[in-house]
Amino acid sequence: MKKDEVKKGIEEIKIPDAMMNGNKKVEPAVQKPQNQSNLESIETKKPTLVDVDANVAQAVGGMSFDEEFALLAKKEEQDNLTPDESRRLKICRLIDMKRKGKPFSDVAQTNFNKFMEEERKAGHDISTFEAAMADIAIAGAAAGKTASNPSASNLAPINNTKPTAPAPKPADKAESKPASKEKMGSDNKVLFIVIGIIAVLLIGLLFIIFAGKGKDTPDAPVDTTVVTEATTTTETPEKTTEPKAETTPILSVNNITKATVLEVITPDTLKVLLKDNSQATVKLIGVKAPVDNEYYAKESLEYTKNALTSKNINLEFDQKLTDDDHNILAYVWTNDGKTLFNDELIVMGYAKANLDEEDNVKFNEEFKRVEEEAKTAKKGVWGYVAPVYTQKTTTKPTVDPSQMFSSPYISRNLKVFHRNTCPLAYDEKYGKMIYKFESREEAIKYGCAPCSQCQP
Repeated sequence: MKKDEVKKGIEEIKIPDAMMNGNKKVEPAVQKPQNQSNLESIETKKPTLVDVDANVAQAVGGMSFDEEFALLAKKEEQDNLTPDESRRLKICRLIDMKRKGKPFSDVAQTNFNKFMEEERKAGHDISTFEAAMADIAIAGAAAGKTASNPSASNLAPINNTKPTAPAPKPADKAESKPASKEKMGSDNKVLFIVIGIIAVLLIGLLFIIFAGKGKDTPDAPVDTTVVTEATTTTETPEKTTEPKAETTPILSVNNITKATVLEVITPDTLKVLLKDNSQATVKLIGVKAPVDNEYYAKESLEYTKNALTSKNINLEFDQKLTDDDHNILAYVWTNDGKTLFNDELIVMGYAKANLDEEDNVKFNEEFKRVEEEAKTAKKGVWGYVAPVYTQKTTTKPTVDPSQMFSSPYISRNLKVFHRNTCPLAYDEKYGKMIYKFESREEAIKYGCAPCSQCQP
């Protein structure tokens, strides 16, 4: 071989990068993410509700660090990352930066520790991250020893071939076995946590359903928005809590509540269903209506039944809430709260004003005014005029003593009435006229008192 040919062959020999760079480890080329330069400044808003994403743990299970890194980077390009996957991608980028020899700043170290802690709390597998950090630590220690013995670099063989990425270390395979066991334990933890969360949500839902029964108004809608991890901001907005509305007891001074009339007992006494599904007896404040056999009692009761039975009303309370019999004292509003029924009964003459109550006086002046108007107009209870009878004229038919038994009740002077079998009914000293009544109530209506002997 000629001298020139030998020289040419020596010049063509390429010294590998491993010889030029000492013992510096050649790492496989990994595509640099677009936003890696901003890793150190990334901060995230800590979510108020951390989702346990079992799919993430299952998807990355069994992968090496580089495989998971590549997979998550690809999903980021497709804009298809979940919040948990986004956090794992940030961890991968921080580890990759460390692996390339760039030391962590204080901010980067803080973010790395925070992300790893969130992964542990979520029950995700972080063994690949821990193994990668361990490899970086081992590589750093080995580099330190090589630097202390520079003659070792001269022992590297000369090779014409291009440098290739180092093959996976056997140690990685050895470490993957315990990692798989750890992964199984992590999967079980995730499963138990998911089952626990579902159970808590079901119990909460059942509580809301049963607690909501019987309420007159629906509850405020529950906010189910989940706060996800932010990737573009470094500020965490302050939480604002709205004050809870204070609930007023149904029976309280000056309160107004809704009710439904179940029964009209008397014109001024009602049985109602309150909005908490309890039943109560209500007495109308400032009203005294006729009852039983009193004049205009039948008309007053019929009017009140037609106006209020099965109707929705508003009850307004004054200073005194109940009477001695534990009946609720209230003003009754009808027509969607536009008409005061207590006042209406007095205006129409179906009741008189009762102004004896000292505590409940809110509408006393109004009741007094409309009563005077009804009395002047002789409406209802104010229209009664006692009949005046003489020996010659009467508004009731008269009969001979022989026909006296045709009516059950008899009176001779419109002062006392008797049964038609009472001997006193035949005594003319009490009067020569005979008045007959078809009912006891009719006799009382005309001012007659019952006989003390026959007690009709």
